[in-house]
Amino acid sequence: METTQTILKELNRWLLGQLGERRAVSLPYLGEIGTNLLPAHIKESGGLRTMFPPSVSLVFRPDEFLLDSRHYSSLDLTLPPTLSGEDVVYALSDLLGLPKSVVAETLDAELQELLKALFRGKRVSLLDIGDLFVTDEGEDLLLLNFEPSSSVLDHLNRPFAPYAPTPLKMGVDFKELTHYGENDEGLSLTSLQRFRIVEVEAPQIVVASSVEIEEPTLPDEDMKTLPKEPTMNEEEEMLPRKQRPKSLVWLLLIGLSLLLAGGYWLLFHQKTDSSSLSPTQTAVKDTVPEAVLPADTMPISKEKPAIDTLTITSGRSLYSYAKEYYGQKMFWIYIYIENAAIIKDPNRISLGTKLVIPDLSKFEINPDMRIAVKEAMVWESVIMSKKFTTYEETRPIVLERLAKQ
Repeated sequence: METTQTILKELNRWLLGQLGERRAVSLPYLGEIGTNLLPAHIKESGGLRTMFPPSVSLVFRPDEFLLDSRHYSSLDLTLPPTLSGEDVVYALSDLLGLPKSVVAETLDAELQELLKALFRGKRVSLLDIGDLFVTDEGEDLLLLNFEPSSSVLDHLNRPFAPYAPTPLKMGVDFKELTHYGENDEGLSLTSLQRFRIVEVEAPQIVVASSVEIEEPTLPDEDMKTLPKEPTMNEEEEMLPRKQRPKSLVWLLLIGLSLLLAGGYWLLFHQKTDSSSLSPTQTAVKDTVPEAVLPADTMPISKEKPAIDTLTITSGRSLYSYAKEYYGQKMFWIYIYIENAAIIKDPNRISLGTKLVIPDLSKFEINPDMRIAVKEAMVWESVIMSKKFTTYEETRPIVLERLAKQ
């Protein structure tokens, strides 16, 4: 019991440190906890203009597992055995000097109890960062609610505490600040975040191939009624026996003539080719002709064309683009990998940045959606911990961590 409390207390301290540095934390089957920084801005309302200081809000992105309505109605619920993120386990193990297995078992047990209570309709605390609870809105509409902890918000906004909203006088303006109107949706800073609980169907990953496979065509009806061609034996039986010697003689004569003509042509052709070579030309004996592979064995290039090229706009994130193009928000990591040269921090992408949306077939994605999402979560933890170098160098590390889960 004492060990459990120590681990949970250190976990809360570690989470606050990560969020304070604006690093998102992912937990399998639960979701991602991150922050959003709203820079200083000017808001116009009722003819008055007010300058607001920067502010940090908590952002929770629930995993699809939490938004599956079946989990809230099933009487015999089977929970995933592993719920603690690998980065969390590694960090706490190093901080506390405890075996990774002890940390993982403790966190898994606590998070399983959290899910059981949530799926039974209770309000639960998500690692003291905020509360999760479900509300019934009627007409078969269930909403998952996340309410950030006020103490955590105060902690994150402590650097901006000395500043307060300041009314601006006429003629005073700060053009470098963003101006918002009274009804601008981009300023929605509601603490409560709500998500619709739906019947979730795992989308199927379709990996494009550069080799087109032709469908076998069925024979036409007319072809089915064609008479059967006779075999060699049948042809022999159809020929009169007296004509066989003459036919064989003629065939032998024709074949011999063709052989003689072909030999003469080949000899003449070789002489012509050898005489046309200049003294400076040399023959290369050990060259190997390039093999021409049949269509079904042609190598598939990993360089796939991009799906789209876009420019980052206000209110959009890698999550939203991944959901739009791939149907799975966790696949934002592949957009990041494709554009890693220009994205220094996935949580801070400047407006106007041009991104390439890659074809998923460029990456070795497991066709099993559950495994593919788990791998994406491991990628996310590696990227957020700034351990990503290149796709080729980092993927073995990701697969090794995935195998340990």
